[in-house]
Amino acid sequence: MKVLMSAYACEPGRGSEPGAGWAWATAAARRHEVWVLTHSTNARSIEAVLAQDESLRATFHPVFLANPGPIRRLRTKGPARILYYAIWQLWTARRAALALHREQAFDITHHVTYATDWLPSAVSAVRDVPFVWGPVGGASSVASPLLWWQCGARTALSELLRACLLVPARIIVGGRESRRASLVLAQNRDVARAFRRAPVRVTQNVALTDLPSRPDPDPHRPRDADGPPIAVYAGRLLGWKGLRLALSALRHPSARAWHLHLYGDGPMRGPLQRLARRWGIQDRVVFHGVVPRDTVLHAIRDASVFLFPTLHDGSPWALGEALTLGCPAVCIDSGGAATMVSQAHGVVVPRSRRLAADLAHALDAARQLSGGTDQWHLDRLPALLDELYQQAGARGGTRRPTSMAGDPA
Repeated sequence: MKVLMSAYACEPGRGSEPGAGWAWATAAARRHEVWVLTHSTNARSIEAVLAQDESLRATFHPVFLANPGPIRRLRTKGPARILYYAIWQLWTARRAALALHREQAFDITHHVTYATDWLPSAVSAVRDVPFVWGPVGGASSVASPLLWWQCGARTALSELLRACLLVPARIIVGGRESRRASLVLAQNRDVARAFRRAPVRVTQNVALTDLPSRPDPDPHRPRDADGPPIAVYAGRLLGWKGLRLALSALRHPSARAWHLHLYGDGPMRGPLQRLARRWGIQDRVVFHGVVPRDTVLHAIRDASVFLFPTLHDGSPWALGEALTLGCPAVCIDSGGAATMVSQAHGVVVPRSRRLAADLAHALDAARQLSGGTDQWHLDRLPALLDELYQQAGARGGTRRPTSMAGDPA
């Protein structure tokens, strides 16, 4: 097939959105010819890889795009970056997509990175071919009001404002994109429910490679036999990541032996440090800040539990890395984390008013689990994409909305 893919973030050797863009685009290029619309800042790293890989260069065609003139200043202005991205999709990439389609006559279009259900896609403007949208995240951002207040007043206010802004955008923009899509790939069950009138399938965008080897599980020797049980968190320190809940869990009597190591930085670092001192648990909470990725991965691999109480991560790569490395996980029943964690590899804590206490009990329960999984490995993508493109192609470029059950990837 000739595939036109929108991957604003697409960079080799990275995680999260840039890593997802690169993984999905190169996986598609293994079996198809792919033109990738991406931001011009990715040019140097992509061209360096293509210069060394002749086979990939034959089927992977990057198209580097940036918004014109003074609009470029928005890219570094905090929340204004969202406006920059929307303009990039609606104007810059859309024009390129339509021009390329007139030249190449694509068989299918696919929107991959920053596939959020309240932001537009350039490639959906190509109307006469099947359109795959996603994996899409977003709907879980307003699915858990019960959790907001347990994460502090600042987070509650932020989530309320976010909900007020995103619900209309989700209805207008997300509804339009889902109606155009021949197949919606939902990052989690919340998104699948939000677009249940469209053909929808649940799958994550996580695609992992180059992880350190898993330790051999020894049923006679606990992972933390040489010291206190350690829970690890990796990611930005933001209110909606649920880290206030994580600290609150450590106050519970059942978690008094546990230590928490946080890798990453963000605006919540200061408030969390003050909270740890106020609650008298500062000697059991370690803030490592931003450290090399290998350091984080080895810390996760050797931890007792990966604690990830986020409110609405769509498809958390750090969680996928933890599960792949054999570290059992504890998360809340919200967003992509709950979709990814199975009973064999972790504990999903239901939403309730006693969430901190339940998280504390879940730490000991998850600690007993062991064994990794390879379901998030990059190698799964080429066959999966073939299947998805065939499914979308069977529905064609124009369709009436129908119902389709989501199936976990």
